[in-house]
Amino acid sequence: MEETGMKFSSAVMALALLAPVAGNAAKDHSIELKCEKIKVTVFDKKGAIFIDSIPGKDGPSKMDHVKAEQIEMMGFPVIKTRFVACPEMGGTYGLYNLYTYDDGQPAVLTSEWLNADDQPMRPVKSYECSKPVEKMQTMPNIQSIGEMRGQ
Repeated sequence: MEETGMKFSSAVMALALLAPVAGNAAKDHSIELKCEKIKVTVFDKKGAIFIDSIPGKDGPSKMDHVKAEQIEMMGFPVIKTRFVACPEMGGTYGLYNLYTYDDGQPAVLTSEWLNADDQPMRPVKSYECSKPVEKMQTMPNIQSIGEMRGQ
């Protein structure tokens, strides 16, 4: 029986994040996941990630230091996509990891809040994500905190 729609693959996401393509198309391919109260939007061809519902923020925030790598967890290939929510004014920052699987298992998002010395400020939180949804949408014209600082 053939499945309708495109099957989301962590390998596809990794390739897209590892090889961003320049372009100014009005609409960009994106992958959206809802991880409990956090919405993660990956503009794969541009290597950009936005998250919504950060406490104290209105609208999406662009993440910094996006890095995707293939790792192995319990003998299975997993794509780990790491990204950072830089602080507006020194001090603490958010470190996120999105784990995607090829076997149909739901993606998992983890978040940590760290101080300037990379020490945890609270225990790691883990969120199970909904099935990814592929969309064509305009990437928000928002700079990340790191981009604003030239990092």
